[in-house]
Amino acid sequence: MKKIFIVLCLVLSLVLCSCGGDEVSSTPAESNPVPPQESVGGDSSEQESVPDTTSRPDQNGDISLPADTDYETAQVNASGHFLSDYGCGLDIEVIWTLETTSHGKVLYTAEVYLISYSIKIGARYSDCYLTVNGEKVSFTTAAVEAEGGKERARTHLASVEKELELSYDNHVYTVSVSFPFRGTYNDVALPKLEASGIINVKSDGTVEN
Repeated sequence: MKKIFIVLCLVLSLVLCSCGGDEVSSTPAESNPVPPQESVGGDSSEQESVPDTTSRPDQNGDISLPADTDYETAQVNASGHFLSDYGCGLDIEVIWTLETTSHGKVLYTAEVYLISYSIKIGARYSDCYLTVNGEKVSFTTAAVEAEGGKERARTHLASVEKELELSYDNHVYTVSVSFPFRGTYNDVALPKLEASGIINVKSDGTVEN
């Protein structure tokens, strides 16, 4: 009986050992890490596309233009003159002023003179124009009679005004004054007399002409 008991104990211990080995061998199988999925690679490619977009330079940031407010707030007070040169003793002269009237606007005033020796002409009721950047202002003149001498006389014809917009896009003015003479002076035919010039207003209010 004693031998039989010993044999049973040995058999029982072998069975227990085999069961314990199965449990040990199954543990590493359960602890194996999950293999990387393809979606991880997809996330990586999406992250790489972000720098391509954000790294592009902002082209607008490289452009710097003077602000319109520099001109709109400029205080302008300037003057000058234009004089024709027909070479026959008869010319037209424009003495002008340019002054700030309100925010972003200036008033251009032209005093128009006839420069001559002896002359006598009638009044002009049409075809007298002050033109600024293509925009015309008409005016009329009275009859003129001047006595000649060694020096030419200056006879006032008209005073003409025009209000102008002043901004970065509109600060250079091409100005002309046209007077219909319609006659001959010292053997020179003169259908009209005209004087013109260009006025450039800077952002600080100073003027070049």
